[in-house]
Amino acid sequence: MAQKPFILNVYDISWWHFLGIGAHHSGVEVHGTEYAYGGSGTYEIVPRDSENLGRQFKFKESLHIGFTDFTDEDVKSIVESMSSDYRGDKYHLINRNCNHFCNDLSNVLCGRKIPSWVNRLASMSNYFRNKLASRAK
Repeated sequence: MAQKPFILNVYDISWWHFLGIGAHHSGVEVHGTEYAYGGSGTYEIVPRDSENLGRQFKFKESLHIGFTDFTDEDVKSIVESMSSDYRGDKYHLINRNCNHFCNDLSNVLCGRKIPSWVNRLASMSNYFRNKLASRAK
C-alpha cells in the first residue's frame, strides 16, 4: 500500500497574536483534504484556505508529521467516527480544541503526536489553572 504524506497545517489566530500570545488553529491534511475541529464540530476544507476559516486566521506553516497507509475512504470514516467525541457543543478552548483533535487524529493515522508548541496556550492555561486550584486547597 502506498504511503501518503500526513501534514499539519498551522494557522495564527490574529486576535491572540495581537496580545503577544502564540495561539494556533490547526488542521490535518491528507489525501488533498484538510480536516479540522471547531465550534461546529469536525469539518473538511481546502488545505491552507485561511480565508474559509475567517479573517482572524492567518496561515503560518505546514509541518510534515509522517505518512499514513490509510486510504481516503478510511480517513473519512475515521474522522466520521471521531465526530461523536468532537461535537461542536463539546468544543472548549483549553480542554478540547482543534489541536487536541489533530493530535488524536495524528496518533490514529500515523502513530505520532503533533508538536507541543502548537497547543502551548491551552497547555499553559491548564498548568496555571491546576497550580491555582492546588493552592486553594
